[in-house]
Amino acid sequence: MPSWIETECKLLLPDAAAARRIRDALGTGPIFVQENHFFDRPEGVLAAARIAVRLRSEDDRRRLTVKGDELGRADSGWSRRIELETDLTRADFETALAEGLDLVPWIPRLEAAGPQADRSPALARLLAALRAAARSGRLVRIDGFSNRRERLPLEMTDARGILEVVLELDETRFPGDSPAGDRIDYEIEVELDAGRLDPDRVESALRRWLRELGVAGVLPAPSKLARLRAAGTRPA
Repeated sequence: MPSWIETECKLLLPDAAAARRIRDALGTGPIFVQENHFFDRPEGVLAAARIAVRLRSEDDRRRLTVKGDELGRADSGWSRRIELETDLTRADFETALAEGLDLVPWIPRLEAAGPQADRSPALARLLAALRAAARSGRLVRIDGFSNRRERLPLEMTDARGILEVVLELDETRFPGDSPAGDRIDYEIEVELDAGRLDPDRVESALRRWLRELGVAGVLPAPSKLARLRAAGTRPA
């Protein structure tokens, strides 16, 4: 699997109690507070192409990430998509938030994350869409949310042996305009190293582990941005 393809298992938990049950079973792990900001043209050309452009702060790190549409995702808890990423300085990050994101200087760095030898039609279309959007001027911030992520090692066993993964337990706060205020979702993610683990095997073992833990009502999780847009908490 090319390095620019992100494959992960993502399951939406029913409530905070389910998240607590997982944490009680696995103990505590490193916690990362992430602030996520999404950018597009005012007319939403990247959203229409199912491309997400995100700036994220996490501790002292600042990153620009571009994600493409799902690549043949089945009706399951795992997803596969193009992901291109590069680090930003704090100054560049703050300038993008204050003045809009100029993609032009960053596209060569993003393109370098998908080496020419691994080029595909889907990657070429994504890069072309980024260039077209960049030619029209700076992207504007369209939405965002905060996320608390805890990374927890998990060892599972199935008929084929032991599966060792890192489970990411997310508590995501989506901004709300209603009297009820913000909405909080709870989710688990497992990122899969390219070619190391079979996604279906990981999902099956993970669901079995959750059932044995007494966690019910788990569903495949759409992306956080898709859930934010579907909720209509902000204009897309």
